[in-house]
Amino acid sequence: MSAPQILEALTVTAELTGTLLSEHAKAAIVEVLLKHPLGAVMSALDRCRRDLSGRLTLAAILERLESADGRPGPDEAWATALEANDENETVVWSTEMRDAFSGSLQKTENKAR
Repeated sequence: MSAPQILEALTVTAELTGTLLSEHAKAAIVEVLLKHPLGAVMSALDRCRRDLSGRLTLAAILERLESADGRPGPDEAWATALEANDENETVVWSTEMRDAFSGSLQKTENKAR
């Protein structure tokens, strides 16, 4: 992963969205983004340049990174998991969705006792 490439793209994105980021803020954001594939980071920053009408935030970048990985967002995943309660429905879900639903179901059952 290339920190200088990410820093340059982040700087341009911040400028185009009218966001003033300190050098420390940029370094912190780059540190987080280095944990992701370069192509996904660059795509997320490109989407921020095109989509954002307000300030650039780390949350905005991460939101676009998460949607690029092919997994459903939290709301869509939860809606899919809830369908699993209906025996007449067939649900295709990831291991991650199954584990999260199972954990929440256990907590709900413990509170009911």
